[in-house]
Amino acid sequence: MAEIEHFCDPSDKSHPKFDSVKDIEVTLYSACNQMNGELPEKRKIGDAVKLVSCSNSHRLGNNNRGFVRMTAILLFLCISENATATLCEKYCFT
Repeated sequence: MAEIEHFCDPSDKSHPKFDSVKDIEVTLYSACNQMNGELPEKRKIGDAVKLVSCSNSHRLGNNNRGFVRMTAILLFLCISENATATLCEKYCFT
């Protein structure tokens, strides 16, 4: 398990290298799915960034956040070839 504290410009949340990871599919476990007792789902990072609400599930918010999360997953997979990685939303709605 790991946690990343990442800061970016609040007025420009784009990332110049986002296009290099946008088509990679990963397992995402949204706060909505956790609260509803549903299973994680596979989704491309680029698609997850585009979603806008909890009802759409797996919202990553912006290109910067998507890129940072994806590079963390890729690093994790490099460390352990048998590893599976799931992005979980840290904060569930209560």
